[in-house]
Amino acid sequence: MFLRKIDGMKIREKLKFGYSLVIGLMVVIAVFSIIGLFFVQGKMNDYINGAQAADTAVKQCRINMNAAARNIREMTLNANRNTYEDYRNKVEECAQVMGESIEELKEAKVVNEELTLRYETAVEEWLKIGYSIMGAVEGGEQSEAARMIINECSPALQEAAGISEEIDDETDTAKKQAVNLAEKTVIFVTVVVILILALAILLAVKAGTKIVRSIVSPLKEIEDAATELSHGNLHTEVTCQSEDEIGTLADALRSSFHHLSSYVEDIDRAMKEFSQGNFDVKANVDYQGDFCNIEKSFMEFEKNMADMVKNVQSVADQVTRASEQISASSTELAEGASEQAGVTEELSATVESVSEQIDMNAREALNISYEVQQVGEEIDYSNKKMQEMVTSMERISDSSNQIGKIIATINEIADQTNLLALNASIEAARAGDAGKGFAVVADQVSLLAAQSAQAAKESTALIEESVCAVKSGMVTAHDTADQLENVVKGARDIISKVNLIAEASKEQAGAVDQINSGVDQINHVVQNNSATSQECAAASQEMTAQAESLTGMIREFKVGKF
Repeated sequence: MFLRKIDGMKIREKLKFGYSLVIGLMVVIAVFSIIGLFFVQGKMNDYINGAQAADTAVKQCRINMNAAARNIREMTLNANRNTYEDYRNKVEECAQVMGESIEELKEAKVVNEELTLRYETAVEEWLKIGYSIMGAVEGGEQSEAARMIINECSPALQEAAGISEEIDDETDTAKKQAVNLAEKTVIFVTVVVILILALAILLAVKAGTKIVRSIVSPLKEIEDAATELSHGNLHTEVTCQSEDEIGTLADALRSSFHHLSSYVEDIDRAMKEFSQGNFDVKANVDYQGDFCNIEKSFMEFEKNMADMVKNVQSVADQVTRASEQISASSTELAEGASEQAGVTEELSATVESVSEQIDMNAREALNISYEVQQVGEEIDYSNKKMQEMVTSMERISDSSNQIGKIIATINEIADQTNLLALNASIEAARAGDAGKGFAVVADQVSLLAAQSAQAAKESTALIEESVCAVKSGMVTAHDTADQLENVVKGARDIISKVNLIAEASKEQAGAVDQINSGVDQINHVVQNNSATSQECAAASQEMTAQAESLTGMIREFKVGKF
């Protein structure tokens, strides 16, 4: 029954119980051993104070009785009266010892009282005879003393000796009985001690086995569970149940398995959600202790990923808007380039017309110089032609100014295209791998913008030179008109002016040729810009589609509000 209570004890209580049991059993064994020793000692005391004491008393009495008899005989035989007192003293000492021995015999209570009384009476009778003999010797009656020794003392001594033998027989019997009883007592005590020792050993073995099993078995199970835990197995069952420290340890280990498995399952669930693009995941378990840092890192990772996805979404939106803006700008650039192509074609036609007119003016000026005589007749006609030339020069000046504005517009378009290409390169760099293709297009657009700017710069230089020439021609034409108006004043002045006109016309013809060449170059550049702008518009549309696709993919990620 008490062994069953071990299961409900703490380890310290179990060990204390085991120690107490062993100590208690040792105490019980010691107590029984001491009791047995006292019991054996009691029997031995009974033997010593009983049979042994009685036997010793009888023997001591016989020895002193024999000694007294010897002194009486010697006293009777000794004629020196001076020694009688010594003999009497010795006899009295022996008588005293004999009396004490008889008292010891009585106290031993081993011999029958009747036999003891007979022995005491016989001894007293013998002593009376002895004292009578010594009185006779002291009285000088040695013969009477000798007779009494032979007739009375010896028979009385023999009678006392016979009774002492009977007492010896009884004391021998008593001694044998006492020895047998002592041996039986020793055997009994030894057997009892051995039985108690065997029972104690049995109880100690059972209690020790029970205690060891109650400690070792759960510890073995906990050790196996800890080994499985070290191998990463978090689903090991710990079945041991007890109310001691090992039970508490098992409960703590079960709790650890539960919490660790719940943490791992929650992290596995969160990582699966992350792999599916869901960054709006919350912890389903309460992280405790050092695992709070894991939860904190987990939430920071989720927040950083959510911020990154939001930034990518924002960048994708910006790329989409920028690509739409670039597409619209490219479309406008293409349309503007087409319009520029038409304007340059008109400008080329106008410059060709001006060139033809200047050539014609030059030929006419030469004819005028050869046909001075016909100047008067042709003044009105020349004046009209001069007015037409002035009008044409003004148109050339206006066209040159318009070309300058167009070149400025081209420069602005080139700058805007370059700026858009720079923005597109920045956004492509932000987009990463998804924006590599767009970065190439942006680089091409930037290159075309640079080429357009360079061509516009060269065209500007040519147009400025043409404008200067046109302005010079207009001044000359006005002067010529004035001279034609004053031609009446002097033919010489007309001839001189006509020569000047002829020379200026040659120079104008060369300048117009240069203008025509520049306009052709501008027309070629504008045609290239138109084609490039169309390609850029197509690329921008493709980039818009890719940006929208990127936006769609980014939108698949789910992020929470932080």
